[in-house]
Amino acid sequence: MTRILPSRIAKLANHVYDTFLRFQYRHLYRRNIGGCTLSWETRFVQDISFEKIVKDYSPLVKSQIYKLNLTMNYPLYEQAAMIALWECVQNYQDSKGSFSAYAYLKVRGKLLDERRKELRASKESSHVDWNDYEETFFTPQNSVTLNIDLNSLTMNQRKWVEQVIIEGKSLKNVATAEGVSVEAVKSWRKSAITKLRKQFNT
Repeated sequence: MTRILPSRIAKLANHVYDTFLRFQYRHLYRRNIGGCTLSWETRFVQDISFEKIVKDYSPLVKSQIYKLNLTMNYPLYEQAAMIALWECVQNYQDSKGSFSAYAYLKVRGKLLDERRKELRASKESSHVDWNDYEETFFTPQNSVTLNIDLNSLTMNQRKWVEQVIIEGKSLKNVATAEGVSVEAVKSWRKSAITKLRKQFNT
């Protein structure tokens, strides 16, 4: 039995699909515009409505979403694929090859870009630097709502929470009042945040 390489299968499938489109839109293939014969792909893009293109290429969109395991947020990726198709219609030129191959590359690329954005956003949200958000997260209202157990903190850690978070003092003012360096107050902050974070994660 002759083994057919995946790349050859892909080329064959693309050829079959192109042949199907050529037959379906054969009335465009014979058409002349302005005295010159345009390629069937260009006329296809120019003369067929976007709704028709969406209908014809919806199997491609669906198959790529499933192949890339993006079904967990299907509507989002479907919308991204539709945007890619629209961009294909707007930007397609004969030099880019067949429209079907061009659409395949653009749709797949758009889906992968969207997935990378989603992963990047998820990674950023799961690695929040508490030091950057302490002033807005640890407000007096949030302290009550989140039921912070100040008794679990050391005396210096409590000083940081009470004076910086609750009273709104700067690190420099706390350091002056307590007779210590700003770096010392920062160490109170770091240890307090570590301990409070454990409270919220339990």
